[in-house]
Amino acid sequence: MDQVLVFKENKVEVRRRLRDGRIDYLDLTSWSFQDRLFGFLMEERFFEWCGSSYPTPRERENIPVWFLLGCAIQMKLHRTAAFQRLQYILRSGSILTRVKFNVGLVGGGFNYKNKKERAIPIDQDTARKFFTDTKASRVERWYNTDVQGWLRRHRGYSDKEGIFILDTSLIPLPDNSNYKEAALLPLEQDGKYVDVTKLSLAERKRFQYTRAYKLAMLLHYSRQDEYSMFAGGHLGRGDESGLKRGEELVDQFVSQIGKGVIKLLIMDREFIDGGMISRFKKEHGIDCLVPLKSNMHALIDALGISKFEKVTWVVYDEVKDETGKVVEVEEVAGVRRVESWESCEVPLFVVLVRSRKVGSPGKIWALASTKRFDDPRKARKL
Repeated sequence: MDQVLVFKENKVEVRRRLRDGRIDYLDLTSWSFQDRLFGFLMEERFFEWCGSSYPTPRERENIPVWFLLGCAIQMKLHRTAAFQRLQYILRSGSILTRVKFNVGLVGGGFNYKNKKERAIPIDQDTARKFFTDTKASRVERWYNTDVQGWLRRHRGYSDKEGIFILDTSLIPLPDNSNYKEAALLPLEQDGKYVDVTKLSLAERKRFQYTRAYKLAMLLHYSRQDEYSMFAGGHLGRGDESGLKRGEELVDQFVSQIGKGVIKLLIMDREFIDGGMISRFKKEHGIDCLVPLKSNMHALIDALGISKFEKVTWVVYDEVKDETGKVVEVEEVAGVRRVESWESCEVPLFVVLVRSRKVGSPGKIWALASTKRFDDPRKARKL
């Protein structure tokens, strides 16, 4: 067995050493959300489970995988990516307060391979090299499959509404070639895409392209308890198809967790695809909610139907001036069974949204869903 040094809670001794100025390291001991979460993971034996399923890059397990993963999660909870801070994080006063002891190895460390004394069980480079040697694609698949199964078994997806969000984000990067497989994209400083075809020839020559990744995300959202869970993701080139990656994430989640968990999928315009929306509804029983583009037949036809059938517009939101007079209003109206989207094989419920100042016609945009809402305001709120 390894030698261990056990630190026990002793408030009298701590106060005496503080008065004498004998301080090696000082940390707050309040029990934060991060500490409660880490304590929960320990109680649920999460790290032990991870050690048996994580795609380790090592053939020999000189240091337990569960310990290395615990180090990584502690770093993330403390919002740091610098491995040199690991020694302070592992000597967490808050963890010490909760579990009443902390363990630091003396002498040889794991398997007696340490030649120098140290305050924590492993060197920071040990953890850093372990994670840099792990293939990102294997970690991604592990999280999207094995970890999601663990969350499901621990009632992570017990919310009955089954609301999920499918989204993509561009991640601008420094101009460094070490960011492998990053794409050069025309982006503004805030990361928004720039249509360079609208720039003059001189402006195009001066425009600086930015390296970027694209993150496709599947999120679970609970309205009742107001929390979200990262249900899957893929990090790839900035110019790859978010639509393709998003569809793969949903299919992967359903194959791993089963049907009936995702009930309503909220998406942005990047995922406007009639074939995918139809397949999700028919094969997985998933309803989709997505904003329509202004030139789509489904929106144009819904506008025509609203005038022909005289649908009812209801107030969704109002803006009042200092006297209490309504000066701006947002109204919504629902149009049922819109079937003019050729690639979409299921009827759509279209919610027209009209934002206007009082006395003016205003602008109209629309949401489309395979789910029929009894009140269009519910779809707008989502």
